[in-house]
Amino acid sequence: MVVCAEDVMPLFRGNRPDPRTCMIWRIRPQGTGAWKVITDPAQGVAIELDDLLVTAKTAQRFEDEYDPLQRVHVSPGRSARYEWDGMLQTLMIRLFEHGLPESQAEFVAEGQEWFVMNSKDGTVPDESQIRRKLSPIWRALKKPQ
Repeated sequence: MVVCAEDVMPLFRGNRPDPRTCMIWRIRPQGTGAWKVITDPAQGVAIELDDLLVTAKTAQRFEDEYDPLQRVHVSPGRSARYEWDGMLQTLMIRLFEHGLPESQAEFVAEGQEWFVMNSKDGTVPDESQIRRKLSPIWRALKKPQ
């Protein structure tokens, strides 16, 4: 038997006092188009979520139409104005190969130099922006062990 989707919707809403059961008032035999109204009992028939089954044909039709396994690319927002990851990657390699610069100012200057050398349109973040990005790294690296 097929049940009417409208009748079973309460099973899928979390704001009901008892979402485990609901009443159905209409059914139809599989493969037919005419609904039969349940008159006995007059209040309909109580069913639970576990009473419902989805046919393989219906599931396949849903998957064909909506492709639930397709990855949807969601942008995290507007693109970054500056290539911070590239600068940080270059500085981390520099730290690994040559160690820490003598001062935080030198560390920030190296970050600024990276932007000057790699900016496609000539825009470079100001020194205070670079310092804000690099200061937590500098402090963590200078922290006594």
